[in-house]
Amino acid sequence: MPSGITPEFLEDLKSRCDIVRIAQKYMPVERKGSRFWARCPFHHEKTASFMLDQTSQFYHCFGCGVSGDVIGFVRAIENVDFFDAVRLLCEDANIPMPELKMNDVKDIEDRKKRKDRLLRLMKDTANFYYKKLLEEEGRAALTYLQNRGVTPESRKAFALGYSPDLSSLVKALSQHGYTEEEMISAGVVGSKNGRVYDFLTDRLIYPIVNSFGDVIAFGGRSLEKKPDFAKYKNTGDTPLFNKKQNLYAINLVKAYKREQTVEDIIVVEGYMDVIALHQAGFRNTVASMGTALTKEQARMLKRYADKVYICYDGDAAGQKGAIRGMEILAEEGLKVFVVSLPDGLDPDELIKERGKEAYRKALSEALPLVDFKLLALKKEFDVSSVDGKRQYALAAVKVIALQSEPIMHESLLRRIHEETGFMMVTLQKNLDQIKQNQKPEAELLVEERSAEEDKNTDLLRVLLYVQLYGLIPMDELSNVRAAFTDACHLQILSYLDACCEAAQKPQPTMLFELLDPSYANEIGAVLSVDRTFSSTEQMVSYAKDVQKRLVQEYLEKAINALSERATHETDPEVRKNTLSELVALKKQLRLMKLKT
Repeated sequence: MPSGITPEFLEDLKSRCDIVRIAQKYMPVERKGSRFWARCPFHHEKTASFMLDQTSQFYHCFGCGVSGDVIGFVRAIENVDFFDAVRLLCEDANIPMPELKMNDVKDIEDRKKRKDRLLRLMKDTANFYYKKLLEEEGRAALTYLQNRGVTPESRKAFALGYSPDLSSLVKALSQHGYTEEEMISAGVVGSKNGRVYDFLTDRLIYPIVNSFGDVIAFGGRSLEKKPDFAKYKNTGDTPLFNKKQNLYAINLVKAYKREQTVEDIIVVEGYMDVIALHQAGFRNTVASMGTALTKEQARMLKRYADKVYICYDGDAAGQKGAIRGMEILAEEGLKVFVVSLPDGLDPDELIKERGKEAYRKALSEALPLVDFKLLALKKEFDVSSVDGKRQYALAAVKVIALQSEPIMHESLLRRIHEETGFMMVTLQKNLDQIKQNQKPEAELLVEERSAEEDKNTDLLRVLLYVQLYGLIPMDELSNVRAAFTDACHLQILSYLDACCEAAQKPQPTMLFELLDPSYANEIGAVLSVDRTFSSTEQMVSYAKDVQKRLVQEYLEKAINALSERATHETDPEVRKNTLSELVALKKQLRLMKLKT
């Protein structure tokens, strides 16, 4: 945070900028009870799950999980940095921006200049590769593209290029005034023994462009097999690029969406598959740059459509990593369908051999994710044997239990009944037993945690909430601090300690400014726990019960540990002290149980 913008100023600014009023400038907002709701502007959804809390002045989406205060909202929706978001809110509130120290202004300007310079470097690199493809050095690569049926229009649209050797790019960028340090930072060169080189040498180049039209990375494909020469190489993580947060050709899908409604998006594996499908008229296609899709990519896809067709090759589609990626899409609210192509062909081959209508037919026959998962699961067991059928049925029921729509359960159970011969009543009983021990799908698997960990997290969020809003004095909960292990929760406790030491009332939404931005979603979850209670009194009572339960669990664990130590202790004096401590803890636990 720039030192000229103090926490006191930010709190005053936020008090003048009602988050509901600000949000209404960008989207329809409807009041329900004490809170306001809208369809999330940060992902595609049909029902309102974006909550605006006017009292505490923060937002939280129960669909995609994003959270923040009014500053965070403006930053995200206007795609501006912290400084510009504050400036926009100052204009809205008709108050002057605070005077920044020269160091603050210089730091902001320097960061922007560095980023802009790296983006220019990436653009110059893409232009270099593009020109080399059309020169004598790129003849083999150009012939390869022509043989693959890539048109000149596609070469231009995807800015395809060629890397001729180890040093030409370095020389060209140096002539543009870029330093070797900048080249390394942008990820366009490698470094070995103090020398930099083009690590994509002798490869066809696929520039990776973000949704704003900026070149942020490159992929390279070798044109022939060579010993110790990887077929594909890609830019690693840089200040501009993170593989998990980007999709190849998303910029072209965004442009396509401006022209017409996009009802679904096709996700494939490779660069050439994307190009072939775009040429065939399927301009809603992107590549995941790897089979395991991420939550960030899922949220990016939701901005453009709520239905996704996954079209991987036969081997990749059945891998557990690929299926987990598809599940992530479903968890983010996308309707996922899996496309199976005939005879092991990839999209490019299918279109070349049988035409685009054959691919369209494959799309029409795509399986919903749950059907595909059951089909993949069936291949894992020998269903010709009784034991194989039993194992398949048990595993299949677990898959079915994850489906949130009860109407699907009966039809899917009937399918398992027909495949295995087990009675419907038996399958339904197993399904009911599984459902009793898990959360509904909307809440399950949001993070890879056990049910017990999820339960403990929910309890601890309540304890943090009642302290942040002064519903229970902080010193009354000091005996449960050991239960907090999450990094974000510990930071919140540190903030509470600082407020207590300074005799200041906590300002909950200041957490969005004071803590690391990566904690924003968890902060939103903490500040939203009151929605699960019918009244403040009920929540306070629950928090006190949680406190007692945690203390009791701590005492029981301590007693068990001391008992074990006393049993094996050989030193009489140490054993005496251990037993004395054990008696005291047992007395404390007994008194606690009597009070409850």
